[in-house]
Amino acid sequence: MKGEVAIIMASSSGLGLGAAIALAMEGANVVINVMDKDRLESAKIKIEKVAMGEVICCQGDISERETAVKLVETAMENFGRLDHLVTNSGPPPCLRFEQSNDEDWYNAFDSLFMGIIRVIKEAEPHLKKSKNGNLVLVDRWPTMSVGKMDSAKIKVSTKSKNVTSFLSVLEQKIYNKIYSNI
Repeated sequence: MKGEVAIIMASSSGLGLGAAIALAMEGANVVINVMDKDRLESAKIKIEKVAMGEVICCQGDISERETAVKLVETAMENFGRLDHLVTNSGPPPCLRFEQSNDEDWYNAFDSLFMGIIRVIKEAEPHLKKSKNGNLVLVDRWPTMSVGKMDSAKIKVSTKSKNVTSFLSVLEQKIYNKIYSNI
């Protein structure tokens, strides 16, 4: 890992922060991302305490196309390469199904699926050039509570066979290694 470069999306807490810390401890240079500037700076301080490589911040909302471009450009401008991409996103809003509307679902899909797809598309040519090009997909698909049925809550999830098929194509056609907790 020493000297390799990783982008970790939504890396201010949870799995994203954990991934950034682990990669930085192994000597990777990491580009971290989150929307909120204060949370981004706080994450940078935590990572730098254990980092063996550099930590670069890239503030932005992954549901916006410009952030995908900016993330990859930040890695390339600072390090000239990209070896690893860890996709991650913040949680969707917690809504009861009957309280949700089409816009809620479109926003969740845009942030949690399309935001990740956009970053993968931007990173793909650089990951293909790396002898260790890795894509790590962290599952955070939107779920909304439908209600109660026999005292058990039912969840509706956008995860589907289409997502699994997409990942299979990525694995076969693009990357040396692809990891997913989906």
